[in-house]
Amino acid sequence: MKNLFIFICLFVLATNRVIAQPNMPLERQAELYMQNGDFVTAIALYDQLLKSDPNNVLYLTNRGWSKLNASSFTQGAEDLINAVKIDNACSRCYIGLAIFSMQNGFLDDALEQASLAVKSEDTASFNYFIRAQIYEAKGENYKAGKDFNTAIEKNPLVADYYYSRGNFLFRLGKYEDAVDDFSNALLLEPKVADFHFQRGYTYYMLKQFNYAEIDIQRAVRIDSTNADYWLGLGAIQEAMGNPNSALTSYSRTAALSPMNALAYFNRANIYFEKAMLDSSCVDYERCLKALGVARYPREDMRQEAQAMLINHCDTASPAYYYQRGLMAMELKQWQVAKKILIEGAAKWPEHPLINSFLGNTYLGLKNYEAAINAYNNALKKTDETPEDVRNSYTLQSNNVNPDLYMRQLYSSVYDGLSKCYLAIDELPEAKESVEKAIFLAEKIQDAPVLPLKLMKANVLATMGEDQLAFALLEEIIKLNPDYASAYVVRARLLLKNAIATSNKRAKFSFATAPKSGMYYLQEPSRYKKTKVDQVMVNSALGDARIAIALNPDFAEAYFVIGQIKYFSGKSDYCQDFLKAKTLGLEDALDLFGKPCHE
Repeated sequence: MKNLFIFICLFVLATNRVIAQPNMPLERQAELYMQNGDFVTAIALYDQLLKSDPNNVLYLTNRGWSKLNASSFTQGAEDLINAVKIDNACSRCYIGLAIFSMQNGFLDDALEQASLAVKSEDTASFNYFIRAQIYEAKGENYKAGKDFNTAIEKNPLVADYYYSRGNFLFRLGKYEDAVDDFSNALLLEPKVADFHFQRGYTYYMLKQFNYAEIDIQRAVRIDSTNADYWLGLGAIQEAMGNPNSALTSYSRTAALSPMNALAYFNRANIYFEKAMLDSSCVDYERCLKALGVARYPREDMRQEAQAMLINHCDTASPAYYYQRGLMAMELKQWQVAKKILIEGAAKWPEHPLINSFLGNTYLGLKNYEAAINAYNNALKKTDETPEDVRNSYTLQSNNVNPDLYMRQLYSSVYDGLSKCYLAIDELPEAKESVEKAIFLAEKIQDAPVLPLKLMKANVLATMGEDQLAFALLEEIIKLNPDYASAYVVRARLLLKNAIATSNKRAKFSFATAPKSGMYYLQEPSRYKKTKVDQVMVNSALGDARIAIALNPDFAEAYFVIGQIKYFSGKSDYCQDFLKAKTLGLEDALDLFGKPCHE
């Protein structure tokens, strides 16, 4: 916030400087030097004047004010006290003393002195303005607001009055009213950078990010050397979803203020989100260093920065490997994930998270045997919660029970095993694994049980247990009628039955697409399209279309519609296959044999 006391005097400072001339009276020279902000020279001249007239109230008051301004409010009170002793109605003396007391933390004294100033001169808007700030500092918001209003009523042309009341309203959470005050301040003084910045920050609190960015960009143009402006601009750009611009702004902040912990912290978080992990580690270290010398360090920031360093910067911690592996997996960088997780597994051969994520990586690479081995390693010590998980800052900050987290992890491991066993046609093992996953998930509140039951339906259908699969799908749809994937699986099962009804010798097989992970019906052998049951075909089409109604961009639903049409002898299947490809499902179409030409 702008310090309103640095250039405060009770007379109006001239817009254009007037240079004191040697032939001017000494009193006028002193006044001009004070008016122009040369307080040291003004003090020296008032020293001379007071030698010949030591009880002159004007000289004492002006020297007192000059000392206040020259010393950052650590000197000058003695002159003002002496002036009051001579003239106990000296309003300027009382308000000067009030500012001195307020700046030095003596709020009760400050309030008493400001009230005496108001009593001595109740028409002076400045007296109310200072008392308003004292009331605000004491937490007496009603009285503060009343005095701010009075100051503005008495003199509506002082921009600082609106600015200070705007900050007061901002702290009360009255952001719309604060915007109005900052706007009035800018009407009076449009080139003050702080006014633009504070209005921009208020727009930010209102989530009006476009207005916020415009205002803070203006503040930056007026004063490009202010690190706080760049920091605020970065926060707004980040909120607007422009991380690259935010990185630039945070970098400018750090260049202008090398010990700005928040700039490094925010930049580190963006680097982390962009998977630039080494850069994020450097900035978290810089953040901690800056917090170490900060006057008021933020403990929450320190804890999070330390936790992030352990999570993906400390090679002595298992978290380094599984956090980096997980991030590579999220980016579909399977080979990168594989490399880092294998390194971790070499150090911690039975760590459940490292092996679980390694299993997921092998599954993504379609190396099912290796995935099964990794998953089984993850299950070797299910009775123990690793120390790094139990002490995880991430889990603690989100109030997640470590044991509950491990149960969720083991459920996902069994889910991964079921997918692997299904892919290599070891169906009893696939069924057993998914049932264990369901067993664990059902004991966890809000766990994603329905996808696991859907996986079981896929396994049952592959095993030829169609009635059990249909019954399970009915259960799933009853539990959640808006679960689009359940309709797609049922459509695929209906298609299988539509073919099998009159094609007794048909042989069926299923496969998963390596990139999308989609589970799909391959073209059956020994069947005739003319014998496909059209009633069941229409039912299958109906289910797939329900899925699309629930999710218009559901690529797998379009793929299944294309298959239904293709297997039943309809001619317009290409439009559905190509729609699925447009929505990102390319690998299944390639494996299916590229039935259409674009």
